[in-house]
Amino acid sequence: CLEEFTTTGRDLPTDAINRIYEFFNNISNLISTYDLTDAQILNMDESAIYLDTPSSYTYSPKGAKRVKSNTCGSERTRLSTAFTGCADGSKLPILTIIPRKTEMPGFEPPQNVIPIYKTSSTFDDEVILTYINRVVLPRQQRHVGSWETIFQPFGHLLHLSF
Repeated sequence: CLEEFTTTGRDLPTDAINRIYEFFNNISNLISTYDLTDAQILNMDESAIYLDTPSSYTYSPKGAKRVKSNTCGSERTRLSTAFTGCADGSKLPILTIIPRKTEMPGFEPPQNVIPIYKTSSTFDDEVILTYINRVVLPRQQRHVGSWETIFQPFGHLLHLSF
């Protein structure tokens, strides 16, 4: 029988309802104060895409002393991506961190993907600034004509004014 640990602690906090109301009140106040349109309200979420994810389990004949598993040699290598949507339903280009020091020869990314190359796939301060400069600002200037934006990266509410 194969068993795997499950995550615990998925219960909501005791004050969850108050936190939810507070979150929506904060958003409503920002929208009213700055007279924001749906095009000025953005939500970004980072997600990892693993290129090779071998299983931790394998099947073998009963009593086998050794089991061989072939992989491509890049176990746990991942791309990190930032997906952004606006309250008006539009989607912004996808920022993708490719874990390399240099560009990949011959790689032509899809039109809606902005690749950046760095040795780790971590969304640090430098990547967030690159994301704002290469994804958010051009879109807001082109489509909204305003630099007033509500921006929610990683679940944190930010108000940006440029």
